[in-house]
Amino acid sequence: MKRLIAMSLLVVLVGAGVRVHAEDGADMTYISGTVAGMKEGTAGSLDMTAVKELRFHAGAEELSVPFERMTRIEYREENRFRLGVVGTIVVGIVKAREKVHTVTITWTDDKGTPNVATLGMTRERAVNVLDVLKARTHVVPTACEAKFNRSCVQPKKD
Repeated sequence: MKRLIAMSLLVVLVGAGVRVHAEDGADMTYISGTVAGMKEGTAGSLDMTAVKELRFHAGAEELSVPFERMTRIEYREENRFRLGVVGTIVVGIVKAREKVHTVTITWTDDKGTPNVATLGMTRERAVNVLDVLKARTHVVPTACEAKFNRSCVQPKKD
């Protein structure tokens, strides 16, 4: 039993110490999507200063999404790691569980082909991105519950 507890603590401490750091100037990560030439896990920055489009810069790669062509915006918050009951209790005693915040943007290109891009970022950055997208698009962002059914629901109105 002592070995099991010691191994669990070791795994939790090592897992808590391992973090993914973005490159300098990068504030989010391209997690997945249909963008040609963009690799999954690419760190970059989002430029929301343009009036007509959203731009994601990742080194030489760039993704531009016109605000008027966006058809769906989805925010999701989930636990970074699945730890099981014992791991959750142990980590909960030591520190708060780490969360992953993603914004998924769906749009159509000039030919009418649907595209999607999922970007991972901090909670604060996600709130800022959603505020800008609410102001500049006709699409109402949805928030996905991090529950068992993982259904998307309309956000509560203020």
